[in-house]
Amino acid sequence: MKVVHYVRVSTDEQGENYSIPGQLHELREHSASEGHEVVAEIVDKDAKRHNLDRPGLNEIRELAEAGRVGEVWAWAWDRFGQSPWSEVLALEMADYDVTLRSLDDGGPGEDAEILRGMKGLVSKADQDRRVKRSRMGKRSRARRGEVVPSGRSLPYGYLYNTDRTNYVPDPATMPVIRRMFEMIATGSSLHAIKTTLDREGVPTPRDQGPWNKITIRRYLLSDLYKPHTVEELHTLGVAKEVLQNLDHNKRYGVWWFAVDRVTAAKSKVKSRTNASNKPRRFKKQDDPIPVPVTDAEIPREWVEAARRYFETYRDTVGLFISGAAYSKM
Repeated sequence: MKVVHYVRVSTDEQGENYSIPGQLHELREHSASEGHEVVAEIVDKDAKRHNLDRPGLNEIRELAEAGRVGEVWAWAWDRFGQSPWSEVLALEMADYDVTLRSLDDGGPGEDAEILRGMKGLVSKADQDRRVKRSRMGKRSRARRGEVVPSGRSLPYGYLYNTDRTNYVPDPATMPVIRRMFEMIATGSSLHAIKTTLDREGVPTPRDQGPWNKITIRRYLLSDLYKPHTVEELHTLGVAKEVLQNLDHNKRYGVWWFAVDRVTAAKSKVKSRTNASNKPRRFKKQDDPIPVPVTDAEIPREWVEAARRYFETYRDTVGLFISGAAYSKM
């Protein structure tokens, strides 16, 4: 039997630490004991369980279409995806006479197929519970006035403090943020800031390509870099217990937990090969929680000048569009 070993991890950290070598080790032992011919070992890093448009799965599709594989083996059935996506993938592979198998699938046959379906549902329910518990813990942390570390990159201009409960200015990148505010406050345009940073070779947050004006605008309007008094934090809704531990003589930025948290609602799958190809209707999932962070030390007048600039910019663009539309009537 020609087989492929398939490994999926949802974060890069999992893959680097233990999960990928562990999954591959058990798959290799099984194939050796069964006398399988392993034609490929394919790994999907940072791959979500509800998306079938993954580089590794696309590679498996090519092998299946070419007739080079009979079975695809994973360490556990949920490595193929969350139910029903694992079942959708199994149906797709069946079109090429390829069978999905896992070390916990109960073997071939109808009974095992029913068992896999039940396991998929149980796994989905368990994952949903874990997500809810994790979300509850993160919200509790934010209410205590602590930032929530994530796998994503840090806000530009900041580093974590020693116990990763707050942000502190990054001496390497915060000067870039301060320069953006200074330029906008002294009459430079958004385009001028972008071209200046590109011309001088200032690295972007991901150090990939030129600066993006949308990214710069987001920084210039962010509450992270705006100095707030303790009284202003109170009006934003910072918890009283958090305010009691703040210095009334200092200023603080604000990091918002869950301000961009949305979820797709009532979506219907259009393509069984790509679960992400579906119409999306979004709804807010959480109420945002303000968390005070270390002051970026950007003058308040620079921040206010930036916000006035974008108010004028928005109004000017609106007038231009309205005038253009009117001229065509």
